[in-house]
Amino acid sequence: MADRVADYIEEYRLGIRCSGFVPIETLIDNWQGSHDYAPTGVRAVRRLLDAVEIREDDVFVDYGCGKGRSVLLAAERRFRTIHGVEVSSKLLEIARRNLSSFCGTRSCNDIRLHHCDARRFALPPDATVLFFANPFHGDILTSVFANIHQSFLSNQRQLRVIFNNPIHFRKIEHAYPWLTPVRHFSFEQDCTIYVANNS
Repeated sequence: MADRVADYIEEYRLGIRCSGFVPIETLIDNWQGSHDYAPTGVRAVRRLLDAVEIREDDVFVDYGCGKGRSVLLAAERRFRTIHGVEVSSKLLEIARRNLSSFCGTRSCNDIRLHHCDARRFALPPDATVLFFANPFHGDILTSVFANIHQSFLSNQRQLRVIFNNPIHFRKIEHAYPWLTPVRHFSFEQDCTIYVANNS
C-alpha cells in the first residue's frame, strides 16, 4: 500500500498517470496468453535499472509497455534509444499522452512506441536491455524469446533481460540455456536479471 501511495506521488511529480489495474479482456479481443495491466512500481523499476550497467550505446525495449511507466523511467537514464511495445491501442494512447506530459529529467530523447503483437515486433539488432513485467505467457512468450534468441545469434552483444515477476518464464527457463540468471530481487513480486551467453 505504501508503495502505491509513493507511486501516485511520484507520478504527480513527473506529470504522468500510469497507476491502476486494467483487466486484459477490456483491452483487446484476443486476450488469451496476455495478462492484465498492472504496472511495475516506480521504486522497483529504478532499482532494477540501477542493477544494470547502462552505457550510452545501450538500447532499451519494454515488452508490454502499457501506459509507459517503465519506458519513461528508463528515459531518465542515458539509453541511446528506448522502445515500448504494446498490443493494446487503448494503453498505448495513454502512453503517448504520458510521453507528451512527462516533465521528469530526460536523458534519452529517442523514445519510440510501437502498437503491435510482441511476436511480430522486429527486435532492433542493437537492443541490449529488455524489460518484461510478466506481460504474457504460453505461445506469445516462447515466440518472443525465439525471436530474441535469433536476434542474439545474428548479432551477439551484451544482452540483458530484466524480468519482473518471472512466474511463467521460470517454468520454461530450462529451455533457454543461453540465458543465465545473475541477480535476484524481491519487491511486490520476485524479479530476476538474466544475461545472454553463447551457449
